[in-house]
Amino acid sequence: MKTIIQIILIGFYLVEVSFINKGEKSNSSKNVKEGICMIAYGKIQNSGIMHKKVDFKLYEGNDLVVQGCLNRKNEFEISMYSNQNYVLEITTPGYLPKRFLFNTAIPPGIDKLFSFGFEVELLKEELVKGADIFSLDFPFALISYNSENSEFSFSKKYSELMKKEEMQAISYSKGL
Repeated sequence: MKTIIQIILIGFYLVEVSFINKGEKSNSSKNVKEGICMIAYGKIQNSGIMHKKVDFKLYEGNDLVVQGCLNRKNEFEISMYSNQNYVLEITTPGYLPKRFLFNTAIPPGIDKLFSFGFEVELLKEELVKGADIFSLDFPFALISYNSENSEFSFSKKYSELMKKEEMQAISYSKGL
């Protein structure tokens, strides 16, 4: 299974499907001139986390470029430059970290500011106690520009595989 995930990560740039996408931002020309091509925004949907501190970190390659806490509603918004690879990591005590891989490469000549919205559900550590969670350390979603619909989208097939990995870990833990 680990090999399958590694192959999918390598093939990330070839797979493009759709996700929740809110289109373009109106102030695109200023941001695009600054090199920003996308604003990723989202929300934690776990109801039990509402009063916990939820942190996020954004890495460009292995370099930490932004870190902070989600707002009171557990929402976030992060700007990303074009032609970069980013990993967004969301963490809070008692839950497994969740990571998202963004490839912001866009075709030449496109000067739009894209937005990409999504909801995150964090997995309680106690739900997978005793299970092999190696594969859950990989990004949960792979997001890239989809030239078929001219927007950023996620690999549905890959995310379904990761959700299956989560469910298997939970099932294993329940069987102990």
